Amino acid sequence: VNFEIANSGAISVDGYTWAAGIEAQAVDVVNVANTGDITASVYSNGHAYGIYATGSDVTVVNEGNVGVQGYYATGIEAQSYGDIAIDNGGSIVAYSGNGLALGINASSGGEGAVVSVGNTGVVAAVGYYGGTAISAVSSGVGGTVSVDNSGTLYAQQGNKYGLGAYGISA
Repeated sequence: VNFEIANSGAISVDGYTWAAGIEAQAVDVVNVANTGDITASVYSNGHAYGIYATGSDVTVVNEGNVGVQGYYATGIEAQSYGDIAIDNGGSIVAYSGNGLALGINASSGGEGAVVSVGNTGVVAAVGYYGGTAISAVSSGVGGTVSVDNSGTLYAQQGNKYGLGAYGISA
């Protein structure tokens, strides 16, 4: 079953251990298009996602403002065993005062999978133990990754014992 979401409105979610502004999961193709403002927050040691998408092939296009806060804070999360394409022209701010922050995280484990991330917007990831603005991984045999950034990236780690701060990790 193919799954498509198009959002142009404002979304605000608060959770205890899990919050996702848009959560789209399918066995087949997933397409998410967002031009609205999304905020997602968790209050315990959980996960907060602006957009969370999983499927056989995943495409996410964001032109909105996405703000997430939590122990694990991720603006856009895309997982697949097939291809992933993310295009961000909006503003993403992921903040974790006591954990890890990721602006965009794209990961595929499929053989020959193509993971592509394009950014013309602003992506900021600030985490106590580490922050990564864009992370893209294709771990299957013959997989490829490309990241094209002409926007602004910011990453910060707030603790000298953390995992580091990375603008782009591919």
